[in-house]
Amino acid sequence: EQFTFGDWMNMVLASDRPMVEATLRKAVSEVGETNHEFRILQPDGTVKWVFLRGQSLCEGSDRHVQVAGISGDISALKKSQESLVES
Repeated sequence: EQFTFGDWMNMVLASDRPMVEATLRKAVSEVGETNHEFRILQPDGTVKWVFLRGQSLCEGSDRHVQVAGISGDISALKKSQESLVES
């Protein structure tokens, strides 16, 4: 089964999408690092926090050739932070 960028963006919570889209646009248009946290909706209806960390790579001074990055589930970290704030 193919998983497209549109499929991925549809997983991002609607309230977080504009911020995620702006971050991704910036990542592909400027050289530098991208760090972002946002929420996704899982197929079972649960919401998870994820981080996105990437680097825009270029050839020469301005020719972008690649955006490389990683993402991961930070739901447990967010829950711990929430608990600390509440206590």
